[in-house]
Amino acid sequence: MVKKDTKVYFTSCSTNLDEIKKNNFVTYWTYYDEASEIMIKAFESDYPLYETTTDKWGEFRSVFVPYKKINGEIVLLCADYDYSKVNNTIYSSTKTTILKGFFFIFLAFPMFFSVYYLQRKSSKYLEMKINERMQELTDEIVERKSVEAELKKSYTQLEDLAIKANAASQAKSSFLATMSHEIRTPMNGIIGMINILKQSELTIEQKDSLSIIDFSANNLLAIVNDILDFSKIESGQIELENIPLDLYKGIDDIIKLLSFKTTDNNIALKREIESDVPRFIIGDPVRINQIVLNLTNNALKFTENGSVSIKIEKLDAFEDYITLRIYVIDTGIGISKDGMDKLFKEFSQANSQITRKYGGTGLGLAISKRLAEQMGGEIGVESKLGIGSSFWFTIKVKICTNEIYLNSKHQPIIKKMEHKLEILVAEDNVINQKIVTANLKKMGHKVDVAQNGKIAVDMFKLKNYDIILMDVQMPEMNGIEATQLIRIIEENENRNPIFIAAMTANVLKEDIEHYLKIGMNTYLSKPFKVDELVNLLNKIQK
Repeated sequence: MVKKDTKVYFTSCSTNLDEIKKNNFVTYWTYYDEASEIMIKAFESDYPLYETTTDKWGEFRSVFVPYKKINGEIVLLCADYDYSKVNNTIYSSTKTTILKGFFFIFLAFPMFFSVYYLQRKSSKYLEMKINERMQELTDEIVERKSVEAELKKSYTQLEDLAIKANAASQAKSSFLATMSHEIRTPMNGIIGMINILKQSELTIEQKDSLSIIDFSANNLLAIVNDILDFSKIESGQIELENIPLDLYKGIDDIIKLLSFKTTDNNIALKREIESDVPRFIIGDPVRINQIVLNLTNNALKFTENGSVSIKIEKLDAFEDYITLRIYVIDTGIGISKDGMDKLFKEFSQANSQITRKYGGTGLGLAISKRLAEQMGGEIGVESKLGIGSSFWFTIKVKICTNEIYLNSKHQPIIKKMEHKLEILVAEDNVINQKIVTANLKKMGHKVDVAQNGKIAVDMFKLKNYDIILMDVQMPEMNGIEATQLIRIIEENENRNPIFIAAMTANVLKEDIEHYLKIGMNTYLSKPFKVDELVNLLNKIQK
């Protein structure tokens, strides 16, 4: 039963065949117009109440058990025992016995007392059963309340854990954003100056040295990006490039980069590429090189003499796609079976002595595993303790036939562009100013520099620029505030919106979304590559 205002309603009720035949049964949400005071009082009681009641359905011994639901609503669980059936049977039997035993008067009195005794005994039995059932219901309610209390306690604990987890996630995001900016900013200076030096007159030896520095800086930047954005690695949401690349040259660059490690130990570092492996493919050169570099660097670290070989073979082909398997085979210390089980787990190495002797976080192989899987492949190892190891990974790539395009990509040369642009560079870092200005001027563009956002806004008011390269973090007024102010000025003065590109080391997804939301058109991540800057300016001209 439930109570709405002052009225009582059935929500469910038992019935029997006889009641169904007579169409005398309760349907859902039936108003009970004969509710007694005790029944209504039971809604406010903390304990079960009972009574003997008579209504249109008959005479009953009734018990009312209040139950409080989770939302606070009080309902009654009710049980009735039909007195009339027992009484009718007893009275009918008594009447028949008296009539038949009229002439047996001396037997009538014993029969009367027997019937009376049976009736009293029956009533006590019924009352005992009702009390037993009432106790069962009471115990059940107590148990349900106990379970409900435990559920509330568990829910509170889960809420606390969720709050703590959210706080930890926010702290991690804040740390990653800060570290990303602090590390990528000096890297911008390194890579930017390398690109400028490439355009100068250099000897062959200097060009080779500069190429190694360039390759190292770009691979360092890629690894830093992976570690700083570890949330992407954990969720498997790393964004891969699909661009033409020279697979052979990538392997040769890695060998050239790591050759200095082989000099002292007299280790042979070589490559073996089978003849049916295509030189030019479509894929992510940074990620492929990152895995090979990591596996080769590990092999050299754990090899004191002998050789380290990078081997590539083609497994199968389907239409324009092929599956490649790349091995890194060494004659080093090898790995035990127990050690191999730990290799590809985050922050784990074969044993603690490796960390003390060789260093490292144990994160490289875990990242390599995720990258290989992201490129449609897998990673594995075969090893014998004291003999050597063979690490391998597979990738699915597309064959590229545009060799002319690929060759032109290896050594980007800054050329003067046909259309000259008026460009405002808002940047407070002097090194970054020089790098951006030097590249833009070599392309033939006119460049003005603003040391902070406030100066950039003032210069924007005085001159019509084609584009503003806006650093995000600047003193006095940052790039976000400057962009918002420029958009307000354009709206008030009915000026055409200027193209604003954020130059930023903050490249987390939420940062980029925020820049676009406040009015920036795109972004150029620090450290930027020359071709990225060229592509951006070509987009403006179109």
